Amino acid sequence: MTSASNKNTFIYQQVDAFEGQLREFTNSIQQYEPSVEVAAKLVATMDTINDELTQLERLHELKRNQVFEQSKENLRLNDGMRNMLTSLIECRKELNDLPKLSTHEQLQLENSDEARKPKLDAVKELVAYAMKLAKFSKIPRTFDGFLLPNNFIWPGDDNMRRGMLATASLMPEKIVRYENGEPDEQEDIQMKDTEETQKPEVEDDDEFVPERRNSFKTSASPEKKDAAEIMAGIDLFDESDDD
Repeated sequence: MTSASNKNTFIYQQVDAFEGQLREFTNSIQQYEPSVEVAAKLVATMDTINDELTQLERLHELKRNQVFEQSKENLRLNDGMRNMLTSLIECRKELNDLPKLSTHEQLQLENSDEARKPKLDAVKELVAYAMKLAKFSKIPRTFDGFLLPNNFIWPGDDNMRRGMLATASLMPEKIVRYENGEPDEQEDIQMKDTEETQKPEVEDDDEFVPERRNSFKTSASPEKKDAAEIMAGIDLFDESDDD
C-alpha cells in the first residue's frame, strides 16, 4: 500500500502517467489503430523517469558517502574520548600514588596560609579613629558634596542646622541675652583666665578645625526682645540651600 506522501513525489506522478499512456497505447493497438502521439508521450515519459532515477541514484550515493564520513568522524571522536578517559585514569592513579602529608606538615601548611593573610586590625582601628575625628572636622574645599552616600562621615548641612536648632532650644536664656547685646559674665571670666594663662596658639588647619559657627546675628537696635520673639525669629533652614 502506497502512502500519500509517495503519491506527491514527481517520480510517482511520472510512473502513474506512464501507466495511463501505456494503457491508452495498448487499447489503440488492440483496435488496429496505433496512435503515434501516445507513443511519443510514452517515450518522453520514459525518458523523464530514467532521468529521475539517475538523479535519485546520485543523491543516494551522496547520502551514502555522507553517512560513511559521519561514521568515520564518530569513530575518531570515540577514540579521542577513550584516550582522554585513559589519561585521566592514569593521572588519578599517579596522584593516589604520591606520598601524603603528615598531620604535622598539614598543620604547618595551614599556619603558613593563615600567616599570609593580611592583618586588618590596624586598618580597622585607623578607620574607627577617622570616623570619630570626622565628627569634628569639615568637608574639604575640593570635595563636591552634591551627592553624598548614606554612610558619609561628615554631617550634612541639614543635620548641622537641626543640631543648632536643638542646641538653641536647650539654652533660650543665653540666646535672649545674646540677641539683646548683654554680655555673658561666665564667658567673660573664662576669656580673661584663658588670655592670662595661655599664649595665643597658631590657627589650626582649615581641613581639621571644627567649624561650628552660630547663625545668630546681634541686633543693631537697642530694644529688648523677649524669648518667644527671639526663638520664633530663628531660621536655621535656609530655603535657598535646597535649590
